[in-house]
Amino acid sequence: MSNLKISQTYNYDYTTLPNSMTECDNGDFIIVGRAFNKINNSSAFAIRVASNGVMLWDKLYDTPFTQFFSSIATLSDGNFIAVGTFSYSIFAGDEYLWIVKLDNDGDILFQKAIGTVGIQSNGLGVCATKDGGYAIVAQSIPDGIPSSIVLKFNAENNLEWQKTFDVGIAHSIKQTMDGGFVLSGSKNIDNSLLCNPFILRLNESGDSLWLNIYNDYKIYVLLDSDVIENKNGNFTMVAKSVIIQTDAMGNLLWSQQDTSYVLNSIVEVDTGKFAISGSVIINNYDHAYIAVIDKKGTITLWSNTEILYPSAIQKLLSLDENYFATCGYAPSSNGDSLAFFAIFN
Repeated sequence: MSNLKISQTYNYDYTTLPNSMTECDNGDFIIVGRAFNKINNSSAFAIRVASNGVMLWDKLYDTPFTQFFSSIATLSDGNFIAVGTFSYSIFAGDEYLWIVKLDNDGDILFQKAIGTVGIQSNGLGVCATKDGGYAIVAQSIPDGIPSSIVLKFNAENNLEWQKTFDVGIAHSIKQTMDGGFVLSGSKNIDNSLLCNPFILRLNESGDSLWLNIYNDYKIYVLLDSDVIENKNGNFTMVAKSVIIQTDAMGNLLWSQQDTSYVLNSIVEVDTGKFAISGSVIINNYDHAYIAVIDKKGTITLWSNTEILYPSAIQKLLSLDENYFATCGYAPSSNGDSLAFFAIFN
């Protein structure tokens, strides 16, 4: 049986939509995302909270045009790397990949916008790497056809390599035990809003080892996904309504699908179980959802939908085998969305 141990919202007079969260070296958390503030543009925001949910500081990163954070990771030096989108005009499509290094007070240590005028680029995922650097996945949309760009930076923020994959849009990136990378994403089905989920496996130099597109699953507007390498070398992915586990070469071992769910995060629990999160539709409303499932996804050991609706969990972190930290959005009294932080066990 699950318990909602801590639930805290952060009140502003505008909508805040968290996209990601990372744990700090001292056990605090930093939540990042998108703030729709009073001047009618979208700003990036960051909130640092203690493990009891108390806000320690908050920052709004403003420019004349839209910008926001999509993902954040903790670096080996204790600082943080966030990626997202930086717009250079008021027009849709005029966007660059935005990379920002933050210190423990949320101050910007380094930032860089990467892109080409006329070609939309958006930062979607980032992970810290074992060598003190970081790897980023971004989308690029030349001529309306999406592709995925993977960039590897060292600890001094110097680009080591960059690779482009014409497979669709990768939403997440993780470093694997052998120093390579695994990505999950969606490939559009021609002339349709349906997508097939995929897993892409890279070596440490960014070269493709294998790509598996799971054509049996046709998912409507797949905007987010997550993949992890299991302790036994297999991979497990969540992609909206689908959970997929593969072997080390991407061959399907088992899968589950339920169109009531929008899943976006997964972690492995020490006992071989998995925790998953996102939202579930109950009585036509989205409810923030977290569950622990067995190692084959057939049994739900516990689940929780206590957060007020409409709501969703956007990021899930495992603190230990029994405790999980989450962030997401929940409703406010005036109809705006509030960022929330919650601990479950």
